[in-house]
Amino acid sequence: MKKILILNTTFDKGGAAGVARDLFYYFKNNPEFSVFFAYGRGKKKTESNTFKFGNRLESFIHIFLVRFLGLEGFGSYFSTRKLINFIEKENFDLIHIHNLHGYYIDFFKLLEYLNKKNIKVIWTLHDEWIFTWLPAHSMGCEHCKTLKGMCTNKYNYPKNYWPLFSNFMLGKKREILSYKNITFISPAVWLYNECKDEFKLINSKLISNGIDSKIFTPAINKNILKQKHNLPQDAKIILFSANNLKDKNKGSQYITNIALELKDKPYVLCVIGSADLPKRNNLVSFGYIENQKDLAEIYSLADLYCSLSAVETAPLSVLEAMSCGLPIVGFRIKALDELLSSSGKLADYGDEKTLTSIICDIIENDSLLKNMGETSRKSILNNFEKENAYLLYEKEYKL
Repeated sequence: MKKILILNTTFDKGGAAGVARDLFYYFKNNPEFSVFFAYGRGKKKTESNTFKFGNRLESFIHIFLVRFLGLEGFGSYFSTRKLINFIEKENFDLIHIHNLHGYYIDFFKLLEYLNKKNIKVIWTLHDEWIFTWLPAHSMGCEHCKTLKGMCTNKYNYPKNYWPLFSNFMLGKKREILSYKNITFISPAVWLYNECKDEFKLINSKLISNGIDSKIFTPAINKNILKQKHNLPQDAKIILFSANNLKDKNKGSQYITNIALELKDKPYVLCVIGSADLPKRNNLVSFGYIENQKDLAEIYSLADLYCSLSAVETAPLSVLEAMSCGLPIVGFRIKALDELLSSSGKLADYGDEKTLTSIICDIIENDSLLKNMGETSRKSILNNFEKENAYLLYEKEYKL
């Protein structure tokens, strides 16, 4: 029996945690594997085979070093030591890494240890963080990946005020890319191409994020769901979601503007996410929804899904909406260009006027709405089924 440790910042918050947790639950029931989940932040879970090793004090120290010096990975000595001791005690055959950023681990020390012990590592990349000196996404800024020229990146996570150690950080990350025990997995073609073409990573593979199309499925009767959630029967529902609506990179600042533009239309904008929104007759907040079946129900009562992010890797929310048979509209970014063909339409980033026009054009054309929704669903069934992703990961686990 192969012993595997899945590692992520948190157990239950964010898209990366969702992917990691789904893999944990799936392989936990596979008799060929003994699977554990380690995480550094969030509430401690009582669930079997889970292990929290981080502590809040070290996270605060870690955050200070990142904010004011640009030093990441050096404020979590005892947490990292605790994790390494756990790995030694359990004698894992394979470590499956997801996000290492999040102020919870000395990833240099961890990866040096795993490389020295020649423990196999699979690393699913949920962003470009390993390729930049600090930001999780470069947003096309070459400075973030080479330190040449001027920085044009507006993505501010992890946040830093004075990049005093940018050269040091970039050099240390380049050392990690040379480790032979790591296989890098990309969930999106554009990121896989970056691994392969820009950074010449021979040990890189493509495994798309998977969706459970049996849970995320089109509604048989939208009107029943509208009635259940006190939504007008005759209204068209436009859905938007973000884990943290306070994050401007998710585009939540555009929601109220779009709602204002559409105030005279028979549309309701429904929002999933943890933040307060202005009170408007055509703006409804469902708050943060953790349960997948509840989430799928909200998706399936909608008519159209709107993505307003400035940057994404392989957005699960978009894939879930597509699985529920929704056309996708939003601002043009690489991740959406890659996903959409005839199942949606995009406007240039920040162009609210064009996006609002696109929303009206699609939602007022029942035939187009139906065809785009059916294309969305087919795309998921053909390319993003969760079982297919599991089989590919199982193959990697067995190598």
